[in-house]
Amino acid sequence: MAEFDTFEEFTENIRGDKLLYSQRCFAFSQYPETLLASGVGSGKTYIMIIRAILLSFYNPDNFGLIGRDTETNLEGTTKKDFFEICPPGLIVSEKKSEKLVKLRTSDPRKTSSIVFRHFLEVNTARHHFSGMNLGFYCADQLEDCEEAQWNYLQTRLRRKSVNRHYAFGIANTKGRDWIYYRFFAEAIKNGRKTVTEVPGLLGNTVEVEEYLTRANPESPVLDRYAIRAPTAENVHLPPDYLERMLRNQSREYLERYVYASFDEWGGKIYKEFTEDGVHVIHPFHIPEKWPTICTIDIGGDTPWAAVTIRCDPLFGDLFITNEFYQPDTLTQNLVDWVRDAERSGIPDPRPFGPCRYICDPANKAIM
Repeated sequence: MAEFDTFEEFTENIRGDKLLYSQRCFAFSQYPETLLASGVGSGKTYIMIIRAILLSFYNPDNFGLIGRDTETNLEGTTKKDFFEICPPGLIVSEKKSEKLVKLRTSDPRKTSSIVFRHFLEVNTARHHFSGMNLGFYCADQLEDCEEAQWNYLQTRLRRKSVNRHYAFGIANTKGRDWIYYRFFAEAIKNGRKTVTEVPGLLGNTVEVEEYLTRANPESPVLDRYAIRAPTAENVHLPPDYLERMLRNQSREYLERYVYASFDEWGGKIYKEFTEDGVHVIHPFHIPEKWPTICTIDIGGDTPWAAVTIRCDPLFGDLFITNEFYQPDTLTQNLVDWVRDAERSGIPDPRPFGPCRYICDPANKAIM
């Protein structure tokens, strides 16, 4: 069931102080690229969808794209949220096979369209995007996507029926990743950061930060705008929501998902891993007939990694037995490791069946 029955009810709920400060900054930004990085429960997806609907309604004959990292996340979360937020009266038609929705606009003679795509298609099926002339695109959970995917969609922003084109996304912080360097680093270095105190949960005030960045360091134009806000800004959350988070979550989790901190994330989220934990056991003989899985994470700027997993067919337990982890390595070195049973722990496939290899599909061409 949709949250708003009519467009009038929809617009009434985004007027005045009904939106959070960070949401207003994001929804009405006029910059070519806009990012909202905030804590869990801060209404990021909600305001991203609201912005997409507004751009479609007030710019007749617009064509926008809403994206997510994988099809599962796109269909199960983002697209589902869209239909819960978009007033039914705005929807003219839906072409499920094309993942496309037509919407009414401010001009009764014209419609606008929104298409839903997962970003792995940018890597594996670019023909799905080749004919698109977009007025805008937006990304849900941008930290799970690649900068190359974001940049590729920039080439699709060429719709002639609209005067301005926009790219916008929402994210949880993930340390010094590409999002940090694209939207925050240059602004911090050059002092283009502003801080606004706003009301927060439990009667406290919280700080919302805004950043302006140049896409081209040689250009005077500031064309990237980012907002960073903590979970506590959302005064509409239940009073005990934040208290439970602070009481039950680790410091590393809170830094990333509640405070939206950019403190270095790599490795921190698993800081509670210890060799004394119940998940680390003494070595034992693994029957060679147990099924084998090898998962591979292709490197580049980051190290290459692979682990061998043996599967207990009786109880369904998984045991990680061997690891490959090398920065600045070659594909051949990983291949040699896989073929060396003593190093990889992958048994001879002839008597016991083949090992199943699982690799990020975005790296299909490399493998």
